[in-house]
Amino acid sequence: MRPNIYTQTAEQTKRQVKWWSYAAWTLPFIALAILLVEEYIGLEDAYRKTIASVLVVFFAVSVFWWWWALHKIKYVIQSLRNTDNNFEEVKQELRETRRVFKGE
Repeated sequence: MRPNIYTQTAEQTKRQVKWWSYAAWTLPFIALAILLVEEYIGLEDAYRKTIASVLVVFFAVSVFWWWWALHKIKYVIQSLRNTDNNFEEVKQELRETRRVFKGE
């Protein structure tokens, strides 16, 4: 039996959310640890470059995440619309079947 497209998408989204969650928990702490080590050792030039790099990476990740989230929301809304349309079609078919059984 072929897996349902919605089931596949749900599983894919769960994996993606897991990775986003890992990134959200680990990347800030890694950046903070690197900055603290550079500050402690006294590498001012590397410290400034690291801060700039961290800002650029965090900005890029936040923009990428925003578009990823919007894409997922759009997909969910489209899926709900398709489901609603399919229910309308099923309701219409049930009405026609009822008419046939009643002999109209």
